[in-house]
Amino acid sequence: MKKRIALELIYPFYFIILFIVVTSNTSYSQEKMFKNEILVYILPDTLELPNELATITDINKATIKSKTLSRVMHEINIKRLEKAFQNFEEKDTLKTLRSGKKIKMPNLSRIFKIILNDENNVDETVRILSKEKGVLFAEKNGRASSSSIEPNDEYFNLQWGLKNGITGNDIHAPDAWEIQNPLSNTIIAVVDGGIDKTHPDLLNNVSGDNGVTYNDFDYDHGTHIAGIIAANSNNNIGIAGVSWYSQLHSENIDNTDDIGKYQGVVDAVDYSSNVRVLNNSWKLVDPIGRNSTIVRMAFAYAYKNDRVAVAAMGNNGQSIIHYPAGFQQGVIAVGATNSNDARWSWSNYGNHIDVVAPGVGIYSTFDDDYDYMDGTSMATGFVSGIAGLILSYNYNNPFSSFPSLENDDVENIIKLSANDLGAAGWDIYYGSGRVNANEALSRITEPYVLEHNSVAGGTIYSSTGPYYDLPPKK
Repeated sequence: MKKRIALELIYPFYFIILFIVVTSNTSYSQEKMFKNEILVYILPDTLELPNELATITDINKATIKSKTLSRVMHEINIKRLEKAFQNFEEKDTLKTLRSGKKIKMPNLSRIFKIILNDENNVDETVRILSKEKGVLFAEKNGRASSSSIEPNDEYFNLQWGLKNGITGNDIHAPDAWEIQNPLSNTIIAVVDGGIDKTHPDLLNNVSGDNGVTYNDFDYDHGTHIAGIIAANSNNNIGIAGVSWYSQLHSENIDNTDDIGKYQGVVDAVDYSSNVRVLNNSWKLVDPIGRNSTIVRMAFAYAYKNDRVAVAAMGNNGQSIIHYPAGFQQGVIAVGATNSNDARWSWSNYGNHIDVVAPGVGIYSTFDDDYDYMDGTSMATGFVSGIAGLILSYNYNNPFSSFPSLENDDVENIIKLSANDLGAAGWDIYYGSGRVNANEALSRITEPYVLEHNSVAGGTIYSSTGPYYDLPPKK
């Protein structure tokens, strides 16, 4: 399996490391854990264990001063009684903060764990204990699970950019999927070298051009980007896409001049009012860094039609301005990071960078299979996917406290919610930081508030003011 770098071949050779993970069959024992346990706060001088014991299996060894509690404790089928916080001492109830202020803590030494022989009696036992005068509260013990959605796609564990179990330097996609409403009419356009619409993980999810010729673009470059953005997910095969409830639209600009690129961007906008995001993992060349008024006009058209445009910074490892990323207003310029949250050494940087995203060792759809690629092209796909998540949630969720978000709003939310890397605040290497899908969606849900300050007038490209991030409501 080869590893590819988007648009530019950098490495002359590649290393493949295979990890074999051995798991034990522990699901049954974990599922049963805690089901027969009760946590109960018993008031002082009501029940005491012998001084030398923190656990007893014979209730007769406990000193119980309340007659009714003693009767109840002898009647319920107790397997074991133990102090829940065995290292907690009376003196721990008074805590001194760094400021010198003293605060009173709950007396955790009064919380006991009751393990019953029969888990079927737990609810009834909790009800009986809760009525006792010497009991402050009684409740069932239990496990916790991640409040996130993890798709069952075969290669999801290879997609570190979505969830990196080792370092957590990812976009936190599973937590974002927990927030996102599964109903989406958002279409994300991939302006690229075309998409293989017959790929099993993209089937029935792509409109527009197929990937036919590959002159200016790496083979299946657009297909790889499409998988990152919105591969069919939770379908037991392949990979998961960032905005997997969204549809994809392909505009093939391979082997076209600037007029063809203009037309590709405009056609993406005109295809449907539901095309809200345009992914542009490409740059103008001949020479490197060339600008084009014609292409700029296309992105101005997209901006004035309220589209979010996302573009790759480029893979030269230098402070070079590539266009369309260099157009700035109306375009989110994206650099690349590795799994350690460090800037990829070949990722371009400069004053026009907005954010960074995972771009090294990205596993996605390729030809009739899957493969790894590196590049700011891949990073751009992650940001386009997050933009799709934001717009889908805002449009579909009746409980959203925000009005319909415009393209400027989406860009600002993505930057506000990014995890700051490098120097504090914005910098030329990381921009506002590595994007975070979960944080981005959280900013448009309660209890967060975004205050939008409108300004009068504006240019032909902008008529809105900045967003300011406010703390959550209390």
